[in-house]
Amino acid sequence: MNVAGSGRVGSSFSIRVAQNNVLGWRWTVEKEHDGFFEPVAFGRSLTRKMAKRAAIKAMNELRA
Repeated sequence: MNVAGSGRVGSSFSIRVAQNNVLGWRWTVEKEHDGFFEPVAFGRSLTRKMAKRAAIKAMNELRA
């Protein structure tokens, strides 16, 4: 699940939610802002629903 959009003038962002198998299956939520990725939420106990909520929260923060 990827979400992209624009926030303040001249800035863009994207939210990436993925399930990976690097250290066991887990959901990760990252936000990309000005070319840098920042983890928002991750962990084995993070459910898909929790990952979606974290992505929405991060997207709203970046839009503000």
